Amino acid sequence: MFQDSLFAEPAPVVKDQTLFFAVLPDMEKAEEMRQFAQQLCDLHELLGDPILPKKLHVTLHAFKEFARLEESLVGAGKMAGAKVARLIKPFEVTFDRVKSFPTPGRRPCVLVGDEGGNAPLRELHRQLMTVLGKVKKGVVPGYTPHLTLLYDEKMVEEEQLSPVTWMVRELVLIHSMNGIYDLRGRWPLQG
Repeated sequence: MFQDSLFAEPAPVVKDQTLFFAVLPDMEKAEEMRQFAQQLCDLHELLGDPILPKKLHVTLHAFKEFARLEESLVGAGKMAGAKVARLIKPFEVTFDRVKSFPTPGRRPCVLVGDEGGNAPLRELHRQLMTVLGKVKKGVVPGYTPHLTLLYDEKMVEEEQLSPVTWMVRELVLIHSMNGIYDLRGRWPLQG
């Protein structure tokens, strides 16, 4: 058996991996957002597929992409998530506009709020960045709270819409491998 293992194929390396912190809408709200994304596709003749409800999220921080997930990074993420969740109480998040981000290729079509809105979400991001040591000289890296509905090459200009609101009750840590999500941590907000 030992000799056989010398000639065994190495485990495949998954190239598109990310570890990220996020907040998730409840499934009922996520399904409403998927339906809205489909209406948006019909209205603007977009070819992209709406993101599945179970994958809709608002990213708070993404670690760099990597070929192999380091368990020490997951451990540090879990410690940070647990600490931050104790500092923040549950809150509402509201998005009242839709637009595309002007990136090359497939552009993310996203829900966003007003420029100064979603203060509790921004505070959750700030606390997370502080605990992770990402704050330099008191300056928090730029952050635009958004939820990606789909990707498309066509640009959707900013439009006002009826507010989309839900209660954020937990912080999650997700490992994404080629678009497959593995929940690595979940903490109820307790502040």
